[in-house]
Amino acid sequence: MAAEPVQNPPSLSKRLIKQWRWVGIGVAIIALAIVSRSADVRLGNLGRPDRCQVEVNADVLNVRAGPGTDTASVGKLSRGDLVDALPDTANGFRKLGDNRWVSLQFVTSNSQC
Repeated sequence: MAAEPVQNPPSLSKRLIKQWRWVGIGVAIIALAIVSRSADVRLGNLGRPDRCQVEVNADVLNVRAGPGTDTASVGKLSRGDLVDALPDTANGFRKLGDNRWVSLQFVTSNSQC
């Protein structure tokens, strides 16, 4: 009958290295989460919009050159798009900027508009 080889348990230093590797990975994940969160707050102005913005409620919304459906389409927006706007309205349209208007029927304005 042949004797089976006896495996020695990993040395203490190898076990500590493995444990500290996991601690390092955990610290890195926490640091990335903190950095990501602070970037979201700076970029998104979460919770306190300080300018007029509208959110698109239509699947596709034409941006028009003027406040009417008889003016040329100069672009398109998609459902959920959040864009800066101006408080100016005319003929059922909200002004986004120079020669850029959208129908009030297909957008929701924030309280700054």
